[in-house]
Amino acid sequence: MPRAFVFLINIYLSHNVWRLEHPSLSYSTIRFLATMAATAHAFTKYREMVEVTTIRALMSLGVFDALSSEGTAISLEELSHKTSANASLLQRLLRVVVSTGMVDFDPGSGTYAHTDISLGYCSGQLPANFFRLMHDEVLKSCVCFPEWIRHNGRTADPAGPDSHKRCLATFRDGNDGKTLFDVLSADPERQSNFHAGMKAMADLHPFQGIYDFSPLTAKAAQDPSRTLFVDVGGGTGTFLASLMDSHPSLPTDKLVLQDLPPVIEMAHSNMALPSSITLQPHDFHTPQPVRGAWTYHIRACLHDYGDHNATAILAHIANAMAPDSTLLIEENIMPEMPVKDEVIALADVVMMVCGGRERSEGDWQRLLKNAGLEIRTIHRPHGGKLTWAVIEASLVKQ
Repeated sequence: MPRAFVFLINIYLSHNVWRLEHPSLSYSTIRFLATMAATAHAFTKYREMVEVTTIRALMSLGVFDALSSEGTAISLEELSHKTSANASLLQRLLRVVVSTGMVDFDPGSGTYAHTDISLGYCSGQLPANFFRLMHDEVLKSCVCFPEWIRHNGRTADPAGPDSHKRCLATFRDGNDGKTLFDVLSADPERQSNFHAGMKAMADLHPFQGIYDFSPLTAKAAQDPSRTLFVDVGGGTGTFLASLMDSHPSLPTDKLVLQDLPPVIEMAHSNMALPSSITLQPHDFHTPQPVRGAWTYHIRACLHDYGDHNATAILAHIANAMAPDSTLLIEENIMPEMPVKDEVIALADVVMMVCGGRERSEGDWQRLLKNAGLEIRTIHRPHGGKLTWAVIEASLVKQ
């Protein structure tokens, strides 16, 4: 790392300490230190941008898969042969990940080897799927934010009524007027990568342990003819598989998985769910076909949409609910006011990519009320204040 850069970083880290320890510093000195600190901050972001794009390039070349998972070091020439990639290109890209400690390099033998970090970027690993989703769908889209603002105007709401068809994710490729899911369905590889990334994101949030699903067994016995559980927008069935693992006595013929036709086709292909579960193609922007179920469940879907569309989705479910039906919504609940928490802040910007938004408890109350629903209670992990929660709702009592 250049000495000048190290110097700037040190200034950045010590800037506030200097202000506290030397209150008599002149205004011009303080401004100079502040400028240096800001410059160091800019250099840090520059390094991160280059590092992120370099890692994605190495993933696309199959470099992490080519490195031995058993820890054996490999030469540049062998890497070039195994990946069919230009040796000079590989060397220049690898310099970046070696400099950050992501990949090991032995100067004596001129060989490269995995670290615990780089192993997570091999194909199929959760970190790799999550990183690819964040790069391919979020970063690539967010880079277009200045152009999106120029095109739509400064007053445009990225979570407005038609935001799902005017979002960053479709604007970037000239697909204005289409939803992200329209675009994904036309590109099987991108769609497959997207769902792998979404599964990785889902795995970061607990499937069980926040809400007590055990009463479902008694409800199934109470009325065997009634649909027990409808997983709306449930993807390829990851949540239902977890539910059945935790509650194996649930009658699988009373469980329904709903999603768009291409996703349901993927669920059929995966064969991860019992054949007795109903796999039902359904667009949740249209009326809910399963009426009077005991429980409707929608997880990490509503934050993909602005309030206008999210209200319509909830209203379709509400119109199908019986007076004693329960709706479970699994989503983040943002603090009402800004807090110094990067994960929370970044999550909301990420949702702008597809025209959605994260919501506070007050936002959820208003959204549900507009759909004819009300919150019974909010279940949080271990009763704490973590953002991920299960919102238990029911029809507004007349």
